[in-house]
Amino acid sequence: MGCLLALLPFASSNVLLSEVMYDPDGSDTGREWVEIYNNATRVNLSGWKLYESGISHSLALINGSFLLEGSEYAVITDNPAAFLADYPSCNATILDSTFSLANTGEYLALRNASMETVDEYNYTADAGNGKSMANINGTWVIGNIGGTPGYANIPDGAGGATPQSYRLTIEPVIDKTLFVGVTYTSLFKLTNNEPSLGKIYNITALYNITKGWLLVHEGNFTKDEVSHYSSASTGSFTPAEEGNYSLCARVAGAALPQPDIQAEAACAAVEAIDTSSIPCNISLNLSLNQTFFQEGERLSYKIGISDESYPYIITYWIEDLAGRPIRDAVNTTNDNVRTWTTAIDESDRILFVCAALAEVACTDNTTDDNNVRAMLLVNGSHSSLAPSGESAIVIEEIYAGTDGSAKFGEGIRARVRAYKADESASQLKAWIEKGDERATSVQTTFSIFQKFTETTITLPLQLKPNCNRALEDGTYTLVVEGFGRQARSDIRIGDVLSSFCDADKASPSEQPAPSSTKKAVSYSLLASPVRAEASSVIESEVEITNTDDEDHTITLYSYAYLGSKSYSGEREANKRQVIVEAGAIKKVALKNQLSAMESGDYKYKIRLYKDSQKTPFEITTSLQVSGNAGETLPLSAAGNVAPSEAETKAEMEEITIRQEPRVVYLSSDKKAQRLIPFVFIITLSLMVIGVLLLGGNLGE
Repeated sequence: MGCLLALLPFASSNVLLSEVMYDPDGSDTGREWVEIYNNATRVNLSGWKLYESGISHSLALINGSFLLEGSEYAVITDNPAAFLADYPSCNATILDSTFSLANTGEYLALRNASMETVDEYNYTADAGNGKSMANINGTWVIGNIGGTPGYANIPDGAGGATPQSYRLTIEPVIDKTLFVGVTYTSLFKLTNNEPSLGKIYNITALYNITKGWLLVHEGNFTKDEVSHYSSASTGSFTPAEEGNYSLCARVAGAALPQPDIQAEAACAAVEAIDTSSIPCNISLNLSLNQTFFQEGERLSYKIGISDESYPYIITYWIEDLAGRPIRDAVNTTNDNVRTWTTAIDESDRILFVCAALAEVACTDNTTDDNNVRAMLLVNGSHSSLAPSGESAIVIEEIYAGTDGSAKFGEGIRARVRAYKADESASQLKAWIEKGDERATSVQTTFSIFQKFTETTITLPLQLKPNCNRALEDGTYTLVVEGFGRQARSDIRIGDVLSSFCDADKASPSEQPAPSSTKKAVSYSLLASPVRAEASSVIESEVEITNTDDEDHTITLYSYAYLGSKSYSGEREANKRQVIVEAGAIKKVALKNQLSAMESGDYKYKIRLYKDSQKTPFEITTSLQVSGNAGETLPLSAAGNVAPSEAETKAEMEEITIRQEPRVVYLSSDKKAQRLIPFVFIITLSLMVIGVLLLGGNLGE
């Protein structure tokens, strides 16, 4: 209980005058303020007054809400703009009023809408010179220089930085209204307020949850690193019953000097309500963008729910006429529009989009409307991809996280289906752009050599790190181009993968303003196994470019896996260590012996460590395992020359087995050419038989 009490800032229970800045450092004009703190439940400040110099001053809302929650602060300012210029990180409710505090002291009072005095304070000239008067546990003392508006008070001489100078802060982010029986795992947010100084490592935070004076739950959470901010997996809370709760947390430690860490607890008041026994009638509805599709067309569908007042979980999937799954079941808690690119093996197929209400936090009286499905018909003829017999490209799906979006610095994958007609060109290119800007990703290339063939391939694309934030979050476009055709599909890209944003991983064009001559070590995937046979040997090749001024040791290995299991022996079985000299480029080939394994879709990963780095650079691609022969497709990144066929044979030996996609159509002249050997053999055989027969007749 001692820890609990340490997290509670006051002993009494009401709205309090908590801090007064009457003599700020420098000019006082417009820079004075009065802080109030709500030590009880939610209160409406509308109509409240600040009584000063014998006058009741009205309060106008600038930021936040007149509804002040428990454990929250509000700051009454004489000039909101001047206040926010002095305290830019203050996130308390901001109220505007008109007053002038005497440096010699005076009587202050806080009055509610009924003009009743809620709290009062008669201050004297004890502080001044930039220090506040602070209410700490019911006792007014001289506060820290600059004060702590919107945060717990710090007495003069107690040390510590003002809140806005903390490098690491913590704050509640949980909703104000919770539901009984629902588990919440995003309770607080840790913020690195100076990301330009680097990541903050090894963070530990303690938190507790109380109901009145009863401790309901206490725990802790850790973060290995925080680049900008983190709120995921910051505690866990499942309200067991209705009522008002308080959540408080503080940072217990981090790899930082103590003055850089917010020492005060961060608290929030929440209310849990039980809606499980409330009668309701929840129904689902399902709409498709159309009913008839050609194979390769994109289906858009929206699952609607009649009442979103209660937390819910919807399960949705796609199945065929016999009930066999075409797309596996997925759970969702929102009604966003979803998409799927149609893909079937038959000439025509009837499919159904299905959805079911799995859970809802109320008593649903009618459950026969909790399941919906909609029918679609897919025409799987090859004309859907190439109706005129010309070459065609379709982007079937982009794999980019559970929510369909990607971060800068991540590697994403795209499944592409392409048909090559009577074309001399063999190369296709893929990249991500926004407008005319192609610098969003590394360009990937792949080839289809045989005419009149159709193939499907999953392409890896590496997004640029964007460490300098030059690229904005938003919607970008994946472009696949070749054979005089172009396919485009949108992808949402936002935020930055923090593991890329250091001097060794960011590309030179994305480095911050140079403070040294250090340059990047970069990696390019030249060849990667796409299809392989169980128990066969697969190979890949990586190009390592060292533009630094010193040599670097690169340790790398590869493995095939699914989930947590490796299917190519020990993960580090083929570990290699190479030295890449300053300014040099080195190509490294890796081999893996696949295990006896079932046919299916697996993953292939390459990990690279520079010098003594603990965190690897990872390249992950898809690997389809079956009884067919292995296949390695050449890939080249922008700025690197794709190896010629001769170079590839010399350096990679048998890993240059080319793709052999199925033949869709064979022209008449091609068929005639293929028949020539058979015609020759048959003709020769007939001639031999004729000679033998003729010889027999002559002998008689």
